Amino acid sequence: MDFNSRKKKKKNNDLYEENINIYLEENDNYILDLEKKVQSLKLIGSNLRDEVRTSNSLLDNLV
Repeated sequence: MDFNSRKKKKKNNDLYEENINIYLEENDNYILDLEKKVQSLKLIGSNLRDEVRTSNSLLDNLV
């Protein structure tokens, strides 16, 4: 009986699990980065909306 094959399978499984964990951590970091970018875009959109409202109000007062 070859008991080394069991050790190899265990090592392969450990490597697989380690790789999975690395990818999951990378994905979590990408998600956090995307969340920050979305928040920035929301803030830009909100500021643009306010600027447009102010500009429209000024234009309405000119007419």
